Amino acid sequence: MEVGLGFTSYNKLISNMSMTPLYAKYQDTQRHILQKTEQKAKEVMEKTRDAVKRHYTPDQDGIYNIKVIYDGSWQKRGHTSKLAVGAVVEAHTGCVIDFETVSKFCEKCTKKENTKISKKDMEEWKKGHKQKCQKNYDGSSGGMETAAALKLFGEA
Repeated sequence: MEVGLGFTSYNKLISNMSMTPLYAKYQDTQRHILQKTEQKAKEVMEKTRDAVKRHYTPDQDGIYNIKVIYDGSWQKRGHTSKLAVGAVVEAHTGCVIDFETVSKFCEKCTKKENTKISKKDMEEWKKGHKQKCQKNYDGSSGGMETAAALKLFGEA
């Protein structure tokens, strides 16, 4: 049903009509889509890397010296973005062979910080959340593209 509202507004509307909000079902669907998308992305990246390898001959150590181009982009123009991505593109095929997402924001952390819990409980929660946290960058937005490149190529 299309009502021209976002998810939150839609749930408020149906709650006011004494109907059950769809939040749990929505989250389950989101998790399922994310899992399948990540699985497919992994498969595609493996196939892409194999295709790129066919264009090159490894050296005596089995290392493929390939020509690459690096490019980065922000979610928002200017230097206020909270999200950026860097991609390594093989020069001959144009295939993306690796990428890194850099984020200054984690929705779960923000929501948790806005709840009233003790500092000790917050620290405990953060320990368990660290592996899943989407925030992986603390610097300026302008430095996000460089940070992604350093993660991809290593800090030489």
